[in-house]
Amino acid sequence: MAELENNISKFVLEKLPSISDEWRKTINTILPWLFIIFGAFSSFMLISTLIGGAFVPYLFSFALYLYFISIIYLISSIATFIAGILMLRKQYLGWRLAFIFNLLNIAIGIISFNILSIIMSTISIYLLSQIRSFYLG
Repeated sequence: MAELENNISKFVLEKLPSISDEWRKTINTILPWLFIIFGAFSSFMLISTLIGGAFVPYLFSFALYLYFISIIYLISSIATFIAGILMLRKQYLGWRLAFIFNLLNIAIGIISFNILSIIMSTISIYLLSQIRSFYLG
C-alpha cells in the first residue's frame, strides 16, 4: 500500500499544479474538519436510509445492490470521520485512512456510476497528496 501511496503522491506533486506552502498549511488545518463533518453527516444519512428501507420499492436484486453500495459507503464514511480525528492529532494513520478510503470511494463511484463521489474523492486525493509531508515527519 505504501508503494501505491508513494506513486500517486509523486504523480500529483510532479505532474499536477502545486499548491503554495501557505495554502498547504491552511488545507492541513481545514481538511481534517471537513472529513469529520462530512464523515459524520454521511454516516447519519446512510444509517437512516438503510434503517428506513428507502430501497424497498425497487426490485429485490436492485435493492440488494443498493444496500451493498450503501454499506460500503457507510464504512467509508465512518473511516473518513475517524481519519479526520486522527489527522487533527497529526497522526500519519489518519492521513493514510483518508487516502485509502478516498481511493475506495473512487472505485465504488465507478462501479455505481456516482460521478459526484468520483470527483470529490479525486479532489480529496489531490489535497491529501499536497499535505502528506505534514504527516510523514
